This record gives sequence, structure tokens and C-alpha cells, in this order.
Amino acid sequence: MQTAKEELFEAISQQINKELYSEYLYLAMYFCLEAQGYPNMARWLWKQSKEEKEHAQRFMKYITSKGGHVHFMAIDEPERQWWDTPRAVFEHVLQHERLVTSLIRQLGTKLQAHRDTFPELEIGPMLQW
Repeated sequence: MQTAKEELFEAISQQINKELYSEYLYLAMYFCLEAQGYPNMARWLWKQSKEEKEHAQRFMKYITSKGGHVHFMAIDEPERQWWDTPRAVFEHVLQHERLVTSLIRQLGTKLQAHRDTFPELEIGPMLQW
């Protein structure tokens, strides 16, 4: 049975998985736009994929700095790997960013609820990216 603190680390590990999935998704978008002849748009997505990986790494470092262990999970394959137009790509980016933002807010709310029990787990400053 997990302790409350371990449950919080598990929730953060799940967010790590979502961040790494986002990296995969943006890489798929990068290669799609690169293949279609949109190198500047593709380059932006390459930067976004790197940023998602950095977010995951920050969460990993956070867990280990608090004495926890990161739970590595399988990363899902992106639900799409080809889009017909740049507009379709960026509409998907917007939809995905809204989803990830809501997941981060949910994680923040979960951690905030345990602030008094585990003050050492203050995560607010880390979520300011």
C-alpha cells in the first residue's frame, strides 16, 4: 500500500509520462512539417519537443530531490503521426496544450491539498515555466 507521499510522487510520475508523450507528439509534428517543406514551422516544433523533455526532467529531479523514486511508464504512441496541413498541426498543438495545462493544474491542486501535511513538497515555483 502506498503512503500519501508516494501517491503524490506517482501523480507526478504520471505527469512526467504526459510530458514525454508531448515530446513524441511534437517530434511527429516536426517530421510531418519537415517532410511537407515547412522547415521554419518544423523547427519551432523541434524546440517545443525539447521543452517538453525539459519539463519531464524537472519533474524527475523534483521527485528525487524530495527523496522519492520516479516511476517510469510506457509512453504511448502519438495518436496521429501525419497531418494534411500546417493549420491542422497547429490546431492539434493548441488542443494538446490545453489538455496538458489542465493536467498540470490538476496536479498542482492535488499537491496543494497536501501542502500542510507535506510542506516540503511545495511545487508551485517549479510549475512557473
